[in-house]
Amino acid sequence: MNTMKQRFTALDGLRGLAAFAVVLLHYGYYTDVPLVRGAWAAVDLFFVLSGFVLQHTYGERIASGGMSLGAFLKVRVIRLYPLYLVGLAVGIAGSLDVLRPKAIALSLVALPYLNRLPWPVADQNFVGSVFPYNGPAWSLFFEFFVGLVFFAVARRGRLLLTVAGLSLAVWLACWFKLHAVNPGPFTDGFIYAFPRVMAMFFVGVVLRHFHRSPRPLLFVGLLCLATWAVSTGKPWLAQVTGVVLAPALVFTGAGLRLPRRAEAVAEFAGSLSYPLYAIHVPLFFLLWTVLPVERGPKIAAAVAASLACAWLLAEADKRLRRRLSARFVRPARVGTAGSASAPVSAPSARY
Repeated sequence: MNTMKQRFTALDGLRGLAAFAVVLLHYGYYTDVPLVRGAWAAVDLFFVLSGFVLQHTYGERIASGGMSLGAFLKVRVIRLYPLYLVGLAVGIAGSLDVLRPKAIALSLVALPYLNRLPWPVADQNFVGSVFPYNGPAWSLFFEFFVGLVFFAVARRGRLLLTVAGLSLAVWLACWFKLHAVNPGPFTDGFIYAFPRVMAMFFVGVVLRHFHRSPRPLLFVGLLCLATWAVSTGKPWLAQVTGVVLAPALVFTGAGLRLPRRAEAVAEFAGSLSYPLYAIHVPLFFLLWTVLPVERGPKIAAAVAASLACAWLLAEADKRLRRRLSARFVRPARVGTAGSASAPVSAPSARY
């Protein structure tokens, strides 16, 4: 099937829901309000989706030698970096009392700042945040990292199952033996995020190779189960959601064809997911310091402001990416799988 014509709108909607769950998680976490405390498992879903999408969009071109590493990196930087910089700028503006040159310098090039310093957020201090001006950006660093690994593996297709299997085995060992839960945001346990990201990403890559029959009732059932699991706040249930339910949702959701109106809603939700993910924490930093209201209204205001900003940024980012792509990325030949127009048809890699 021509990848330019194939759409995965159910996955777009799933990505939008997951991004909103992360917003509620962080706002509740920063203010000590219990809101979907297990929604950090959405990050595992994001990486499964990312692996699925990158394989769908670029896998064949990379494997055949039709896409160089330089071209691939240009595409990824154009996709991820503009909104990352917006989030960083807002985060710095909201953290003027804790500016550290080394942290800013590393953040500008999307590298983690390994430290054990306290970083104030709302009424709390978080020790060792590796991206202190925009906490969720840790996963964007890993997007760049795992993208490079993906390119190397895609060039040597026979390594795919080996890399996926080894990564998953190491991640499960870290979970069972070392009790590594949600590694990545902080210096403590940061090293365990490497097998976590590798495992979930390459599970997504593998899933792209399997045929999917539409099973809407199964997808809805899995979505309800995942929603319940992350709402309980139990770490082990969230972990199971990330390792088991996230891949299952991608597998079942990829085969769905939505009605026209539901498709439009899903596409809109998907278009907001990355801007929302990139801006919601820095915006919270700003609003917390300037709004003279109680905690509940601040959370509500931050949610509304984040959604509004994400909507505005989504369109601006789309236009900017088109201009940058036209200038710096050489179009693939028409009809080639994963061609330059394929990302428009596939759900955008997050992230």
